[in-house]
Amino acid sequence: MHTSLVRILVPVLVSASLPLAAVLAAGGEGPGAVRLSSSYNDLGMSLHNLAAAGNKGGNTFISPLSISIALAMTHGGAAGVTADEIARTLRLEGWDRKEIAAANESLLSRLGADIRGVTLEIANSLWPREGLDLDPLFLRRTCLLYTSDAADEEDSV
Repeated sequence: MHTSLVRILVPVLVSASLPLAAVLAAGGEGPGAVRLSSSYNDLGMSLHNLAAAGNKGGNTFISPLSISIALAMTHGGAAGVTADEIARTLRLEGWDRKEIAAANESLLSRLGADIRGVTLEIANSLWPREGLDLDPLFLRRTCLLYTSDAADEEDSV
């Protein structure tokens, strides 16, 4: 990627995070979803900088929302130090499971709304090691929170 294009794109990416927070606040989503989107954007920019540093001269594209949602889904089944480290990675230290879940639900419902004829479809999934039994309550909560089609399937929970 040309240096001049990077200089143009980075400010665009950074400034794009500000309207998202403003849209969420204007939509009555409250400070939780606004702080969540800001935290996810911060994580995304950090990850992009790391990925781009290892890909000098190449194109680098990541989805901060997809990465953050995947980590948040995992956080829902984590405990102790692991849960604390995931929350720190997400820049959500001090948030409990319910706060993270509520803010994600608010963020995803707002982003999934049909705005001017455009609908954003988000697809994330959990891929546990074969033979690993996951807590059925964790699976049910994850399916319901992240609007998985699997929530309606008997085998999934």
